[in-house]
Amino acid sequence: MSGLTISAKRVQATAERLLDPEAAEWKAAAGHTAPLQPTPIELQNAPYIQVAWKDRPYGRTKALDVRVLTNGSWLLLRLSWPAARRVAWVTDDDVFPDAAGVLFPLDGRDAPLTEMGSPEQPVNAWYWRADVERPANIIATGRGTTSKQTDNPLAGRGLWQSGVWEVAIGRPLDVEGAAAVPLAAVGKIKVAFAVWEGANQERVGLKAYSPEWHELVIEG
Repeated sequence: MSGLTISAKRVQATAERLLDPEAAEWKAAAGHTAPLQPTPIELQNAPYIQVAWKDRPYGRTKALDVRVLTNGSWLLLRLSWPAARRVAWVTDDDVFPDAAGVLFPLDGRDAPLTEMGSPEQPVNAWYWRADVERPANIIATGRGTTSKQTDNPLAGRGLWQSGVWEVAIGRPLDVEGAAAVPLAAVGKIKVAFAVWEGANQERVGLKAYSPEWHELVIEG
């Protein structure tokens, strides 16, 4: 199975407008179906999770609709997926919100995807949660090493209606000083995706994820 080639078309629109998942520019943008599958049970870090979830289904989101736009200053993605029941607030210790992630190799190379990178090949994740509208900027150097960065250039907005999440997420192409994937000087980069189903108590490694890197081409 080969990865997708996803094009980020350039449009004349402000970042604020493109952070609206229902903006007309998104409706006109080309959609790409990114296949997802459950993260293998043997890759779950906690032994308890490996036992408790061995025969319990998770990672049930089979695909993600991905659309990407740039206005020359920002790169923005709109992710859309079915979610029959919205979980947008944490009301107890066993309640986990719906979430989505966009993953990039920090140096542009094919970092080990299922391992969340390595010390030699870190990854940068844009992590959106339904209960925290602003996405987190995360660096990882392997499973269980995620580190939320205080320098956070990301913005996002989510909308759930009629059993579907639509999430717009993005950042300026050029960010100085932040631990983040370089985008300003590149024409193409690897990208992958993940979805957590809150109604199924999915969190951390319990998710649906891209089993391979896709190629994102950013129009100049």
